[in-house]
Amino acid sequence: MQVDFHQDDQLSPAEIKLTVSAKQLTPDVVALINKLSDLNETTTNVLPLTIDDRVDMVSLDDIISIEVFGTDLTVTTTEHDYSFRGQLKTILARIDDQRFIKIARGTAINIDHLNALEAGFSGNMVAFLDHNIKLSVSRKYLPDLKARLRM
Repeated sequence: MQVDFHQDDQLSPAEIKLTVSAKQLTPDVVALINKLSDLNETTTNVLPLTIDDRVDMVSLDDIISIEVFGTDLTVTTTEHDYSFRGQLKTILARIDDQRFIKIARGTAINIDHLNALEAGFSGNMVAFLDHNIKLSVSRKYLPDLKARLRM
């Protein structure tokens, strides 16, 4: 089997296009296509959060922001704030969703809840999110945010 990568600038950042090429459609090719299709369907739209003795299933659509303060992680949703011990990089790896982007060393947002950006102090910007949440976008992460928003 040969695997190739081709960069296609016409695709959106979250879009992946796969083409399977073979001399003929064999059972192995069909199995490969089915396995690739299953990978796409195994993505989940919920994040299980363990707080004390309870596991809450939080919809990714409802998450507005994720912030870390020391060792305490706060997940802000449209309904609740969930606080527990954790690391930002760990939770972002668990989410693995293109809607979530870091805007500062200890902060990530769901761009679906981003309403506006405004110039802030010393080259930073302020992100205005749903539920009147305002978060600072650091200069370091601003280029990635602008690229994601196609600015």
